[in-house]
Amino acid sequence: MKKLIFIFVFTSLYNCAFSQLKFIPQTGHAGWFEMEIAPDGKRMASGGPEGKLILWDLSSYKAIWQEYGHKSAVTAIEWRFDNRYFLSASLDSTVQIYDTEGMKSVITYHHFYSVTAASFNPKADLVAYGDDHGNILMYHLVKNEEIIRINAGSEITGLKWAANGLVLFASTADHGVMAYSMDTGKKILDMEIKSGCSGFQLTPDNSLLLIHSNDGITELWQATTGKSLGSVESTISSDRNGNQCWVEAAGTYDGKFAVTFDKEKHLKIGHTTEAMTLIYNTQMLQSDIRLIKTSPANNLFVMADVDGGIWICFFNESDFKAERRLFWHKLLYEPERIHQLYFRKNDDILTMKGGFQYDFNFTTGDLSRREDDSTVVENTSTVMRYFSPSKMKDGIYYGVHTTRDLMYKIVGDNVFSIPMFAYTEDTSIIGYIDNKQVNFYHLDEARFLLQKKIDDASSTILFNGTLNNRFILQDKKGLHLIDLKTNSTIDLSKSANHQYRWLSSDNNGSFILAADESATLHRWDLPSGNYKKLSGDITQSKIVIFEISPDGKKLVAGELNKSLNVYDLESGKKTNTLNADLPHLMAISISKNGKFIALSDLDGVVHVYSSDLTKNIINIIPSPSNGLLAYTPDHYYIATKEAAQNLAMVNGKNSVGFEQIDLRYNRPDKVLAHIGKADPDLISAYERAWKKRMERNGINNTPLNPVVPQLTIRDLQKIPLTTDQDNLNLTVQVKSESELKAVKVWVEGVPVFGKEGVAISGKSGEKNLNIPLLYGTNKIEIAAIGKDGTESAKEELLLMCKKEQKPELYVLSIGVSKYKDSRFNLQFADKDAKDISSVFSSTSAFAKVHQQTITNEEATREKILAAKKFLLQSKKEDVVVIFVAGHGLRDENLDYYFATYDIDFNHPAERGLSDVEMESMTDGIAALRKLLFFDTCLSGEVDKNEIESELTMNAPAENVQFRNPGVGLRNKNGIGIKNAAFLMKEIFNDVKRGTGATIISSAGGAEFAMESKEWKNGLFTYCLLNGMKNKAADKDKDGEVSLNEIQRYIRKEVTQLSKGKQIPDFRAANMELDFRMW
Repeated sequence: MKKLIFIFVFTSLYNCAFSQLKFIPQTGHAGWFEMEIAPDGKRMASGGPEGKLILWDLSSYKAIWQEYGHKSAVTAIEWRFDNRYFLSASLDSTVQIYDTEGMKSVITYHHFYSVTAASFNPKADLVAYGDDHGNILMYHLVKNEEIIRINAGSEITGLKWAANGLVLFASTADHGVMAYSMDTGKKILDMEIKSGCSGFQLTPDNSLLLIHSNDGITELWQATTGKSLGSVESTISSDRNGNQCWVEAAGTYDGKFAVTFDKEKHLKIGHTTEAMTLIYNTQMLQSDIRLIKTSPANNLFVMADVDGGIWICFFNESDFKAERRLFWHKLLYEPERIHQLYFRKNDDILTMKGGFQYDFNFTTGDLSRREDDSTVVENTSTVMRYFSPSKMKDGIYYGVHTTRDLMYKIVGDNVFSIPMFAYTEDTSIIGYIDNKQVNFYHLDEARFLLQKKIDDASSTILFNGTLNNRFILQDKKGLHLIDLKTNSTIDLSKSANHQYRWLSSDNNGSFILAADESATLHRWDLPSGNYKKLSGDITQSKIVIFEISPDGKKLVAGELNKSLNVYDLESGKKTNTLNADLPHLMAISISKNGKFIALSDLDGVVHVYSSDLTKNIINIIPSPSNGLLAYTPDHYYIATKEAAQNLAMVNGKNSVGFEQIDLRYNRPDKVLAHIGKADPDLISAYERAWKKRMERNGINNTPLNPVVPQLTIRDLQKIPLTTDQDNLNLTVQVKSESELKAVKVWVEGVPVFGKEGVAISGKSGEKNLNIPLLYGTNKIEIAAIGKDGTESAKEELLLMCKKEQKPELYVLSIGVSKYKDSRFNLQFADKDAKDISSVFSSTSAFAKVHQQTITNEEATREKILAAKKFLLQSKKEDVVVIFVAGHGLRDENLDYYFATYDIDFNHPAERGLSDVEMESMTDGIAALRKLLFFDTCLSGEVDKNEIESELTMNAPAENVQFRNPGVGLRNKNGIGIKNAAFLMKEIFNDVKRGTGATIISSAGGAEFAMESKEWKNGLFTYCLLNGMKNKAADKDKDGEVSLNEIQRYIRKEVTQLSKGKQIPDFRAANMELDFRMW
C-alpha cells in the first residue's frame, strides 16, 4: 500500500450535437482558493493552489468551465467591467487574461517574479500587476506595451483601480495602502499600517475602503473623504491540516454594509456607520468560513469554508427590518479526491479510497459507498483500527483510518496526527514513526515486532506496498530494507543524497522502484538491495507517479508534463502514450489480468483505460454528499439518484437542466455494453427499462424532426437573482414553423398553469406570465409546445424569493373498510384514514391544518371527486396531502382502480376511481407541494408488457389480511420482480412531470398491501404514522421530518416488516421539491 504522498445545450430537447457536450466535475479546488464575482453578479471565477481556474454560473449554481491555466497557485482573480474578460495571476510568474465568449486565454504576461496581485483599469485598455518584490507594472492590453513600472518597497498584496481609472491603489506586506497616478506613476496617497497590509477592498461605488492588516484588523474608511468608520476584528479559521488564515470583512456593492465572521464563529452583517451598527448575527452550523466575497451588482455574497465548500447568500435591507432569516444555498460541497485505487473480485470491482471507500462493479454497473464505522474495537478489519501498545497503562492509544489513510495518536483529550506510517496489505502489521523511533506493531497479536531509534524523523519515509513483512525506511543515509521475519536491515546501495517522492514494488516483492525529487526513476533488486541501472526511454523521463504491472514487466507512469506513458521495464522503451489532457494524477492501479489501467486525478475523477491506453473504458466521479456517477466518452452514464440530480454538463457557457439530459443519456445498458464485461441478459433488461422510461414519458426513440418551437424570455438579463415579491412577471416570445399549442411553466417541477399550460395559437406570439414563487430558491422552467407535440428547449431561471410564507396544510383522507358488497370488508382502512387526519392535526410544521375525511359509505366516486373543491382553497405556498386506504384492483387491461364504497368488484371501471383520476385532483390547484399516498394492493406501477394475471395467491400469514379481493399478477419473463418497470424505478430518477405531485404507493403494481391486528393499521400506514409522529424518519436528527426522509423510511420499514412481501413504490417523484411534513 502506498503511503507517500452538466449541463447540455440542445439544438432541441432530443436533438443535440454530441461533439459539443462535456462533463464538468463539480469538485472545486484542491485547497484554498481565490474567487471574484463578475460585475453583473451572474457569474464567478475562482483560482486554486493547483493552478486550476473555474467559471461558475451563479444562476444554476454550477461550475460550467475549468482549465489548468497555471503551473502554480493562483493569487488573484479579477473581472473586467464588460463581464466578458477576467484575469488570473499566479506564483508561476504569469498573468492570464481569459475571454469567456470563447473560453480561452487570449493574453499571457510572463514576469520574472511571482505575481501576487492584478487589476483591470475600468476606463482604459490597461492592466496592472504586482509581484513579491514590490514591483508594479502597467501594460496596454491592445498594444501589449509596458506603460509604467513602480516599486512600492515590499510584496504587493492587493491592487485596485479607482472607478475613474485615473488612480491605482496598492497594498504592501510591510507598509500599508498607497495610491498612484496613472499619468505619472507618482504616489499621491500613503496610508501606513504598522503591521503591514494583507490586502484591501474598494467597493464598486468607491465609497468604502476596507484595509486588512496583518494582525487581523480591518479598518473601514470613507474612500472619498478619508474619514475613518472604525475597525472590525477578524478571526482565524483553520482547516483539518492546520492551515490558517484571517477571515477578512467584505463590503457590499454600495458600501452600506459589511459582512464579517467573528471569533465566536458568527456571521455578522452590519451598517458601515461610525459605530458599525450590527443588524444581523447568525451562528454558522457548518464548517468555519475563511473567505467572503461580495457581488459588485447586488446584495449577494459568496463564502468559502475551510473544507472547500462554497456558500451563496442573498439579502435585502428589508430582511433585517422584518427579522427574517437569511436564506443560504450551498454551491459546492467538500470535494472528494481518490488517493488509492485497486481492482478486486477477479477484476470485476474497482475500489476507490478517498474520504470514503467507493466501489464500481464492471459487470453490473452497481455504484456503492462504504459508510464510516465509528464504533469499532481493537483488532477488527473495519474502517477504523485502534490499538494501545501499553494496554492503556500510559493512557495513550492510536487510531488508523484505513480508508482515508490517516493515523492519530490520542493522549487524553488531545489528538495528534502521525504523518508517517504504512501497513501491510492485510492491515495486520503497521509501521509508524513516533518519538524519533520507527515502530512495527502486530495489530492482531497486539505486540511490537521491532522498535528502532532514528536520527532525523523529519526526513524519513516509510513504505510497504506488496512487501508484506518487509518495509522500506528512508533517512538521511538513504533507503533501508527492514525484514521483520529475520529482524535484519539491508541498506539499498546508491540511495543516499535523494529525497524519494513515490515508491512501488512488484507483486512478488523482488524489486522496488522510486522516483526522487527531480522526477528521476531508480531501481533496486530485493532482497540484495543492489542498485540496477535503467536504460532506454525511461531514463529520459520525468516521472512523478507510477505503478508496476502485476507481472512485473511494464510500468505505467505519470510525468511532469502531465503525460501518461507505458514502458517496458526490461528495455526501458516507451510502448504506449495516452493522448488526453489529464489533470495531475493522484493514484494509478493496474488490474490483475493487466487489461485495465485506473487513474485518479486532482479533479476528483477516476478514469479507466485499456492497457494500451487507446480506449477510455469508463470515468467515475465519486462524491461524499452527491453519490457516484460513471460515464462513457460519448456521455452515456449511470448514476446513483443523488448524483444524477447534481449533473453538470456544458456546451460553451450555457446550461440546461438535468431533466433535459437524463432521459436520453442515463443509459446503464450503453455503459455496460461499452465496458464489455456484463451479462447480455442484464444489458437487455436495462435497455428494456430505458425504453419503458421513454414510453412512460411519451417519447419514442425514432429520429425526430429537428424543427421545434423556439422560446425566448424578453429582457432576460434584467430579471434579478433575488426578489421580495411572491411572483415573477415576465414576457416570453415564441415562434415555430408549425402551429403552436401552449406555453408550459414549471416551478420546482410543478406545472403552475396545469398540465396543459397556457394556450397559444398561430405560429408566433407573446405571452405575459405571472409566475408564483415559493420562499427560498425557485427553479423556473419555461417551454413552448407545438400542436404536433414537439417541445422547445427549456429556458431556466433560478430566483431567490425572500418573502417568507408560512404554509397551511390541506389533508383529504379517504378510507374504506365497509363495502356495499360486505364480502370484501376490511378491518383497518377507515381507521387508517382517521389516524392520518389525527396525526396531521397535531403537527407544528404548518400555520393551520385543514382536513376533510371520507370513510366507508360516504366514499363514493362522486363525493370523492367533489372534494377537489376543498383542495382548490389552497394557496401556492400550501401543502396538499391526499391519502387513500382500502382495496386496490386492476381490470382486464391491468389499469388500477381504488375501490369506492359501491364498486362492482367484477367491473371496477364503472364505479371505481382510477389512479389517473386521483392524480388529476391535484392538477390546476394553487398549491405547488402535492403528495398522494395509496395504502392499497397493486397500487404501484406495472409494466403491462411483462405482467400477466395469476389465478392463485399464497395464503397470508396468521392475523394478516391482504387489501386485494381478486387475482394476482406475475411476471411473464420469469425473472422475478426485476421487470423493466422495477429496474426503471431502481436506477432512474423520475422526470415525468404530470401534475408535479409525488405519488407514494404502499405496494408495487404486482404486489399486495397488508393489514394486521398487530399493527392495528395497514402496514404502510403504520410505518407512515410512526415515521412522522415518533420522528422515526428523522434521519438527520434536526427535529423535522421531510418528504425525502419519509420516503426512505417507509421503503425500508415496510420491506423489512413484510419480509419482502410488500415493497412501497414511488410512482411519481418530484425531484425538485422536498419539503417539511412534520
